[in-house]
Amino acid sequence: MQAPVMQNRLAILKPVFEQARDAIFIIDPEKGRIVEANPAAERLLGFSRDELLCMDMFDLHPSDADRLQTFFCEVMQQGHGANDGLMCLMKNGEFIDADITASVIDVDGATRVVSFVRDITERKQEERKMAALAQYPENNPSPVIRFDRQGWVLDCNAAARKLYDRDVGGETISKLFPFIDDVDSHHLIDTDQLIEKQGTVGVHTFVLRLRGVRTLDCGYIYASDVSELEAGKSKLVEAEADLRAMQAAVPLPLMVTRRDDGRIVHANMQMARLFGKTLADVDGEALCAVDFFPDPNVREDIQRELDKKGAVTERSLTLHAADDRTIHVLASMRRFRYEGELATLTVLHDVTQKRQVEMQFEQLLDMLPDAILVHQDGRIAYANPEALALSGCSEAEFIGEPFIQYVHPDCRQTLMENVAILLAGGMPDQPVREYTLLKHNGTAFCAEIRSVRVEYAGRPAIQVVVRDMTAQRELEEQLRQAQKMEALGTLVGGIAHDFNNLLGGILGNAFLIRRRCDLDASGQEKIERIEAACATAADTIRQLLTFARKGQAEKHVFSLTPLLKETCKLAQTGLPESIHFCMQCEAGEAVIEGDAAQLKQVMINLIANAMHAVGDVEDAKVTVSFKLCNVNTAMRSRHPDMQRGGHAKLTVRDNGCGIVPENIQRIFEPFFTTKPSGEGTGLGLAMAYGTVQAHGGAIEVESHPGVGTAFHVWLPLHDSVAETVPVREEIVEGKGQCILIVDDEESVRYATSELIESLGYRVLLAENGQQAVDVFKQHQEDIDLVLMDVVMPEMGGHEAVKAMRKIRAVLPVIFSTGYDRHDVLCDLDLPVCDVVHKPVAVDVLSQTIHKLLNSTEKT
Repeated sequence: MQAPVMQNRLAILKPVFEQARDAIFIIDPEKGRIVEANPAAERLLGFSRDELLCMDMFDLHPSDADRLQTFFCEVMQQGHGANDGLMCLMKNGEFIDADITASVIDVDGATRVVSFVRDITERKQEERKMAALAQYPENNPSPVIRFDRQGWVLDCNAAARKLYDRDVGGETISKLFPFIDDVDSHHLIDTDQLIEKQGTVGVHTFVLRLRGVRTLDCGYIYASDVSELEAGKSKLVEAEADLRAMQAAVPLPLMVTRRDDGRIVHANMQMARLFGKTLADVDGEALCAVDFFPDPNVREDIQRELDKKGAVTERSLTLHAADDRTIHVLASMRRFRYEGELATLTVLHDVTQKRQVEMQFEQLLDMLPDAILVHQDGRIAYANPEALALSGCSEAEFIGEPFIQYVHPDCRQTLMENVAILLAGGMPDQPVREYTLLKHNGTAFCAEIRSVRVEYAGRPAIQVVVRDMTAQRELEEQLRQAQKMEALGTLVGGIAHDFNNLLGGILGNAFLIRRRCDLDASGQEKIERIEAACATAADTIRQLLTFARKGQAEKHVFSLTPLLKETCKLAQTGLPESIHFCMQCEAGEAVIEGDAAQLKQVMINLIANAMHAVGDVEDAKVTVSFKLCNVNTAMRSRHPDMQRGGHAKLTVRDNGCGIVPENIQRIFEPFFTTKPSGEGTGLGLAMAYGTVQAHGGAIEVESHPGVGTAFHVWLPLHDSVAETVPVREEIVEGKGQCILIVDDEESVRYATSELIESLGYRVLLAENGQQAVDVFKQHQEDIDLVLMDVVMPEMGGHEAVKAMRKIRAVLPVIFSTGYDRHDVLCDLDLPVCDVVHKPVAVDVLSQTIHKLLNSTEKT
């Protein structure tokens, strides 16, 4: 309860406490602690309110602890009680006789005992005096009359003579006490019972104790003044009225029902409002038998528990109001005697709104993508649907099971230490940790666990949020793989330019030797080998650049099926006869856009790896399959860059030795190989990976040791018609035009100049962009075309060309680069220009020069 609400309630009850003449205590029965005391209690005992709130009832009755304990047990069982024989301690150390009346009430859902304490010290002293003087009737201050067996008064003491203003000896007790006329005197004398009657004599009220003793010839009648007792009863009635006022002030619905028929004999306004009725409607209505317990089985169960234990605490119930509303409550009930009958006090706490929030919260838990569970005392007490799906269990299989059995043995010790810290109220060093968990079938997976201590069903528990990290770890592994590719690309990009310059020099000189020297057949063959080796090296560099995303493939739209058949036919010629090779083509025409040479190299690498894997296998098999398919959601989750729609799927499968799990994650790393030294470089699969990525596809491996391996390659289909491969033209000679050759590599510069001169052109040379601009300023009228390197010191090729075209707007330019041609042209908007890739073939260079010169002549 919020503080303002409590303050309002105390304001309502304040008059009851302050105006009551008797001491009032409100006590916590579980601890015996005094939680409130009124001013009368301070005056009676001499303690201040603050001192009383630090005490319990046993502190006030140190000499009667056992009797007090028994008294409070009776009060808790019956709901109320009274005791007038307890000694109560005052602050000055003295004791008083106390008359205590106590009742059980409910305050804010908590059980409390309200105790009314009255000082009866004087009355007790009088009673003790009467007992002491009973043997001495004459000196007894109370009237004492002695009578015989026939009911005749034998004599009386002075107090009796004063009461009747005469000596009543010789009279009958029937004359003195008319209200016992119906009592037979012989029966009265012969009985051993204590008979109590109330009557009025003069202005005094007496209780007559008629005691007869069989062995004696006489008996005694003692009369005592009970005016204080009657006043005490009046105060008790007032206290009961105060108690009803307190019940009315309680903000929770409260009612009293009879045990036998369940009818309501008392209810407060809050109860009436809860059921949508007025207070008059609720009082006396048989609500318990009909609406309060819609399910008779629930009513019988609660009745049995009340009969057995005397109380029911916070039982969750669903009720129906008069306006058809459904109400969720927590009901606390206690048996007690009300107006002489066995009754039930019921206090309700409306939790409808809370239950609605809980239902919404449960729906939210069901919708969360993370697994959430609660384990209590080491066992799973709650699990949302995602937790059940992650474990692979049904709810019946999962709930109640030890949580630790779903944790990998390597992680159990750490997890249990963190659980112990949380239950002790602490916080682990790492509230969020990664653990290896186990599914129901024993499969291990990596999970991120966030744990927190909660209260579940009223007791401490641990709530765990589990996030499956498997997919994230796969993505992180792909990121690491991409970073490795990027690192390789940086390395390749750094050396590609210089390496291609060297190849360009070698190719240029090989062409000049072929052209200028009279070589025999052997010499011609060697030159061809040099040219072939340079072409292979250039293609390797180009593939490395593409693989490392530093270059763009020379893509064309073509049919994949003929390329695949040609590649398989070529690969099959190199396979041993002991290997059974077959191709399974399930698709017809599959048009893609890509670099045919690079994709052909990918297939050759995969087939070569398969052939190596089955080298020591009997009945070795290598199968290449090809089909069309669509990329599903699971595939795109593993490869987010893949396009939607149709794909061509190529698979190379073998029944060889397989790949061990620890190598699967590294299989596409550059320079990683499991082959013996000298048999592999570790670049084949890495280049295949980069090539497929550059084509917008994906490559995956599926392998089991001792069973075999399958590489799957997906390539996106193209909706265009396959292009016709162009036929390369012959070398075209020049007609004396002047070409400015700009290159910072001396060997390339002079080799290219000799090659260009051999084609019939005049040549000017420059070793960097700034020098080229200077030469162009001097010979601008003579220079017909510029062959420009891109990356050079002092001034790059782009800047140099822009400076030249400020002098002459129409200037044919061929950029020569060891990088990708698209990178050269990406930010360059220049007319009459083209790009050739180092090392450039002589026929390609001659055709490019011829094309640009002709386009200039036409303009």
